[in-house]
Amino acid sequence: MPSSRAHRSRRRAANFSRGTPAKTYEAGLNQRCVVIEFDSVAAAQAAHDSAGYKAALDALGNGAERDIRIMEGV
Repeated sequence: MPSSRAHRSRRRAANFSRGTPAKTYEAGLNQRCVVIEFDSVAAAQAAHDSAGYKAALDALGNGAERDIRIMEGV
């Protein structure tokens, strides 16, 4: 199974944060989340649409419900 760290490395991405929230407010969910930085929106989309990501999804199956959001940095 491809490692997510190796895949991020090939896509020039870095983990900013991962884990469960220290505190949630309003509609926030107390669920594990990961924030990853890419060089650009296009790089994030390319990583999501890549064969490597598809292979990781195939290996993981329905082990988690994924909620992916790509945002442009400021």
